[in-house]
Amino acid sequence: MNMFCKTFVVLGISVATAGAAITTTKIVDKDTVKWGGTGTFGTAVVFSSLIVDGGDLTFGAANLTGLGSVYKRTNGTGYLVANNSTLIPDGTGSFTAFDRKLGLSDGDVVFSGEGSSGQFGVYSDSSGLNKIMNGSTLVPGETFYFTDADLPSIHYGDIAFRGVSSGGNGVYLYDGSTISVIADYDTTIPPANTAYFDTIVGLAYSNGYTAFIGADSSGNYGIYLDNGSSLICIADYDTAIPGGTGNFTWFKKVQVDSNGNVVFGGDGSSRQRGIYKYSRNTSTLSLIADRDTTLPGISSVYSSVGYPSYDGSNVAFFGIIDRGPPYVPLKHSLLVDYDGHLINICKGDEKVDGIDILQFGDFALSGNKITLSFSGQVNNDWVGFSIYEFEFCPGDINGDGFINLSDLAILLANLDNPGSREDGDINGDGMVDSIDQAILLDYYNESCP
Repeated sequence: MNMFCKTFVVLGISVATAGAAITTTKIVDKDTVKWGGTGTFGTAVVFSSLIVDGGDLTFGAANLTGLGSVYKRTNGTGYLVANNSTLIPDGTGSFTAFDRKLGLSDGDVVFSGEGSSGQFGVYSDSSGLNKIMNGSTLVPGETFYFTDADLPSIHYGDIAFRGVSSGGNGVYLYDGSTISVIADYDTTIPPANTAYFDTIVGLAYSNGYTAFIGADSSGNYGIYLDNGSSLICIADYDTAIPGGTGNFTWFKKVQVDSNGNVVFGGDGSSRQRGIYKYSRNTSTLSLIADRDTTLPGISSVYSSVGYPSYDGSNVAFFGIIDRGPPYVPLKHSLLVDYDGHLINICKGDEKVDGIDILQFGDFALSGNKITLSFSGQVNNDWVGFSIYEFEFCPGDINGDGFINLSDLAILLANLDNPGSREDGDINGDGMVDSIDQAILLDYYNESCP
């Protein structure tokens, strides 16, 4: 029985059945006409690189040769941003490839693209497609030029990116007119300030705050935050793992909000893996979820957590079940830490709009909505990748848009029994219990966002 992802379609819009409390809306699938093009997306394309900003969305469409198109949806309308037929601004010929990392803010998309003869650059579609930088751009303060660039991130016109040159790696900021250095090969690494940055592997930018993953020449990685005037270390290999044992040994996917709070994935020894948050106001590091966290709907001694998506308030992530040694991933669940409540939004062995999920792709969280790409099949026939939006309202058991006595009555009637969302299983663990009751009471007499 599909307890969590039940939908039906009315006039092409997917809506939740009564009591589901989760609404799924199809954005694109194999039968969708290509935005800004002709023909449908088909089954040979993979949707990836999802970024959501409010109601706006950007994603990439990839085939066997790599990311070949960049799309966006803004104000409810889908557009083609660039593909292999798009002329390169201030360049020669058309784009030949795009980096997987995209950026989106206020309806504007930023991406890094490549062309023939070693062309590269960072580009924005603000007021038409335009170049931010390319191989003819001087590195700030130097007499040599950039040789590569990627990992763009945008916030209201300001664009951060990783730049590579003969000097090394660096993080740079374009403010609409000039490019400046955030941190590069001449920047000492805090807190010791005795070594210099050599490698940058991830970054995020928001409202003047830049968070990135950097390392010295010996491969000692850390998470760093720049506020425009100072650079601090949030976590490195000398940082104790919150709720864990020993220190961090690896970092991945860093994200930052407009207040300078940072969320990232981190690993430790003995297969430790978790998602962590740095709160700037208190300068504290805390655990969101790790392999020892009880995840609703997932029961396995080998459970793990995947890369996070952070919207400034809440965090979504994959819960992963391994088979055991040699720890081959078995299936995923899409979960969200919403106001401190862990909720299983959708399981990888269930149906979405009649589609059996085979593999989860990328996802992005914005408020009470998660956008997810996944591959699937219908009646054992491959239907390719799709993108759906999941809108959830914790506590609204009967799906009327309010959390009130009617919902509480349903929950109490099924309390301490196995059940579905319609029975009051709000967190998706298969039981209607005191955890669900506590979630409902937290939102009691409120309406859905």
